[in-house]
Amino acid sequence: MTTVSIHMPENLGLSGFTLFLRKTSDGTIVNTGGDTLTESPASSGRFTADVAESWAETLAAAVLDGNGLAVRDGWLAVGETVVVDAYPAVPVAFATATVSTSSTTTSVTTSACSPAGAAADQFKGRVIIFGNSTTTTALRGCAALITASSNSATPTFTLAAALPTSPVSGDTFVIA
Repeated sequence: MTTVSIHMPENLGLSGFTLFLRKTSDGTIVNTGGDTLTESPASSGRFTADVAESWAETLAAAVLDGNGLAVRDGWLAVGETVVVDAYPAVPVAFATATVSTSSTTTSVTTSACSPAGAAADQFKGRVIIFGNSTTTTALRGCAALITASSNSATPTFTLAAALPTSPVSGDTFVIA
């Protein structure tokens, strides 16, 4: 469960709001039925909702009042808990890579990497991001933190959290 917050000073002291989150890739609702927003602390203009679902891409956020009218919108980036007005900046790609065979949800092998790996843990602390054109549809928009990389021109990346499915040979991603 993640507590998501949104600042709505124009709704100070009001209640009856619901937060809806949609995938930017296909528009599907992530939190079916929405999540109730509660002003916390009281009369602060800061509203929070407990969201049970997880997300692997930037989400479009909409706040509806009790009549179903949109009173606020914004964006919720991967790994963030605050809805913001501006679309999150896209990270600059540091490297690009192509998946090889035998990858798992937490270990990604590569057949190509540019720039080539030259030292163990060279990519540690960076993030793998699968784009919209990668072969495996379930990986599109997914991101994962790299906790280790092998000393190889085509490194193997160890990930902090499991991907939703194993990448296949030919999948592509950027490293930011």
